[in-house]
Amino acid sequence: MDAEQVLGQLSLTLTNQQLVTTEGQEVIGVTHDYARSWSLLQGYDKQSLVEQAAMRPLNFEEALKAIVQLKQELVRKGEASELFGQRRGGGLASAIATIEHGFGEEFFYPNVASRATNLLYSIT
Repeated sequence: MDAEQVLGQLSLTLTNQQLVTTEGQEVIGVTHDYARSWSLLQGYDKQSLVEQAAMRPLNFEEALKAIVQLKQELVRKGEASELFGQRRGGGLASAIATIEHGFGEEFFYPNVASRATNLLYSIT
């Protein structure tokens, strides 16, 4: 059982037993999100990410739209400020271009998980 699964079970148990407040539930949610990210990064580092089916190329304009939507949601929730998602030079375009490279018919990052993890590494 990985960290993400453990946190999910802990959250479910605490919630079912009514042992956690609403504020505590939010903390568990944030911790769960970090655990998922950590798990993906570890899988990427160990080259143990599972192959995913049906992958399509990343598109810079679609990525920008997704960032705007995420920013609006996070600002609405009070979890981010207007500084979130500001473009700095060509970093995002460069990261996407790097992920889309390969040799012949083979991508250097052949599945969704490895591509997402590499993008996360590139932009943070």
